[in-house]
Amino acid sequence: MLLRHLGSVFGLIIVPALVLASTSGCVFTDPINMPPTIQIVLVPATERISRGGAAQFGAEVSDDQSEAPVVEWAWMAGSCPPVTNDRSQWPADRRRLTIFTVEGAQTKDPFCVWAAAIDRYGAATPKNYYVVPVNNPPTAAIDVLSPTQGPPYPFLSHFRLSASTSDAEMDTLTLSWKLIAQPAGSQATLSSCPENPGGAMAGTERCLDADLKGDYTVELKASDASDTTTASRTLTVQEDKLPCIDVTTPDYASGPNVHTLPAADDPEGPSRTDDFSVLRVSDDLDPWPGSGDSQLHFDWSVAKNGGDFVPQGLDLPRLSLHESQYRIGDKVRVRVQIRDRNNSEDIKNVLIGCNDADNCAVTTPNRAFGGRAGCLLRVGWTVDYR
Repeated sequence: MLLRHLGSVFGLIIVPALVLASTSGCVFTDPINMPPTIQIVLVPATERISRGGAAQFGAEVSDDQSEAPVVEWAWMAGSCPPVTNDRSQWPADRRRLTIFTVEGAQTKDPFCVWAAAIDRYGAATPKNYYVVPVNNPPTAAIDVLSPTQGPPYPFLSHFRLSASTSDAEMDTLTLSWKLIAQPAGSQATLSSCPENPGGAMAGTERCLDADLKGDYTVELKASDASDTTTASRTLTVQEDKLPCIDVTTPDYASGPNVHTLPAADDPEGPSRTDDFSVLRVSDDLDPWPGSGDSQLHFDWSVAKNGGDFVPQGLDLPRLSLHESQYRIGDKVRVRVQIRDRNNSEDIKNVLIGCNDADNCAVTTPNRAFGGRAGCLLRVGWTVDYR
């Protein structure tokens, strides 16, 4: 009984065994189970713990038993409490694991890793590991959230810039933005983003509306409580490109654009095909079909029996001729011209140069503003009513 009492005092486990007597007078008593030893180590061993970064811990354990002890783990904020064998004082939230992971959200401030090795008889040894995470300086980084096409970027691009990846430790940073270079004559400025005026990321974002072709260079300084780093990014904006009609119905590319339609006085009845549509336009800013902010414009006009073209006042990709307006023998020319939000002088000059031609295209590949050979700005059809 004295051995069992001593074992309870010093954390030892007395393993029951037979008490035997021999003829020589020897007495065999219960063997004493020694508690395991434990050392908490970083995994990998050379790894340092950075603020806001995940960390992993392992245990080096030895024991006098053939079966390896289990290890229970716990995490605690702040300093480590005194190590005690009193299990009522152990952390309540313990987990049995081989490798214990502390997530990044738990490493922003000093913390304690607690572990205990427990053998098969219940003998246990607890251990603490106090960690003060290392602060890493921020790394200033300018990310382009929009536009997604580029670089180089389309003419008149609206840039949405973010510094949210400048600190992996999730520190609160002091950010200083500056537009340090822009094309001569540009009035562009950095400002708060209308897409996120009061959101959680508003403080990390800036917006820039390019107003000329050329290079815009943005500088960012990112500071935490200890360090400051600086980065810059140059945004190259292309010249404006002409919009180009690619697909229509009727198909302008299928042959002579002469179509025969029944007139209103046709005894065959009202069966007719009188819709003219632009189905696809390629453009750097205003493709069709495109996003909801497209500012592509469609200008339709109609000339009857050799007369002048009359604008239809319609800014839609589709025009319908009405049967009540035309009779057998009428010859009607239908024409659509396109222009983008800039309505540049280059578009106007090309259209003027086409004179009265129905299909008006850029014929040289090296025109200003990125025009390309074969780029149609106007498409026309001739309709015979019979």
